[in-house]
Amino acid sequence: MKSFKNIIYKPDIILEIGVNHLGSTIYLKKIIDDIKILKIKRVTIQFRDKNFYINDKVNLDGGTFDPKKLLYTKNQVDYTFRVLKEHNIKVGIALCDTSFKDYLGKNIPDFFKILSYSYDDIDLIKQISKYKKKIYISLGLASIKSAIKLNKQIKKLNINYTFVYTNLKINRDIPFNKIIDLENNEIKILKRKLMNNIVYGQHHRNNMPIYQGYINGINEFFVYYISDRKKKHPDQNHSYDKNSFKYLLDELNNIYKDIKIK
Repeated sequence: MKSFKNIIYKPDIILEIGVNHLGSTIYLKKIIDDIKILKIKRVTIQFRDKNFYINDKVNLDGGTFDPKKLLYTKNQVDYTFRVLKEHNIKVGIALCDTSFKDYLGKNIPDFFKILSYSYDDIDLIKQISKYKKKIYISLGLASIKSAIKLNKQIKKLNINYTFVYTNLKINRDIPFNKIIDLENNEIKILKRKLMNNIVYGQHHRNNMPIYQGYINGINEFFVYYISDRKKKHPDQNHSYDKNSFKYLLDELNNIYKDIKIK
């Protein structure tokens, strides 16, 4: 039982559509239909920095894409907010800069996620804080030392924020059990140094890091979603479809139930 003493809260998964809608309104609607069935409570859509969309082609997890087709239109943003809000689902914006404002219209995000490319952009954090909403800051490219330094800076701003541990630094060629150990050690250090103010962002094909994070006291998890596994998506390699997501959620809930029963 000592190993599970950190499990206090039920698992809370934030589902990220990201740019996996592929620019298609029809496919976006299919993803949102899935979300309603899965009874998700929080969802993000993503806007990369404005220079990203200037490129003719970009190489991402699922292959080569035309970035212009990955940009949400105003109508797509309006549809996403309207339908999800009708089902009491909170909508967040994942971002690298403030260019998302050009597409937001009158919609007001419930929370924000600053992507790892801009994790230490204090000016950006200050601008987003004006919305008076929760801000998640991804540490994908940050060292432990950088995260601790950033935490000291943000504390002075008196805002509602949480860090997202998403390790994009680890060499993926090393054995997976070694990756688990490395992430586990970093999470323990960051939990201690950041006063438990940290959640987990999934960038693996394997669920084990999420289970490990949950056992270590993390109950919020960002995961990417796709509706059709046959299509190629920007976040192809670490995204969940309906079946794999259901399996993940069932497993986390089973862990929670088992521990509480004991």
